[in-house]
Amino acid sequence: MNSIQGSLMHRKGLMHRKGKISATFSIEGYCYSFKGSISEELPDFDQEVELSYNDDKHLKGRGEILGKIDAKAVSITLPNKVVIWGDPPIAVDGDFEISGTGSWLEF
Repeated sequence: MNSIQGSLMHRKGLMHRKGKISATFSIEGYCYSFKGSISEELPDFDQEVELSYNDDKHLKGRGEILGKIDAKAVSITLPNKVVIWGDPPIAVDGDFEISGTGSWLEF
């Protein structure tokens, strides 16, 4: 399993729209970015995180997001069993289950 550091950002949606997440990682000279919408209402944040994946070919496509943010950690599973994880990005009171969809971009 490969692991690399990157960043995770969340911005609240406007007018009751879904919040947006964006995760960005630099791998072998290429920038990989996962952008998606999540169902949970969370405050805005920017956080350093780790990305765990088996193969670069898994960092492509579109799919479901499932995850959890609590006082101990953030853990988000992306398509192809790719996982973003790290320390909690915000002071949270309780557990936040998140779900949604998103897609990978490579540039």
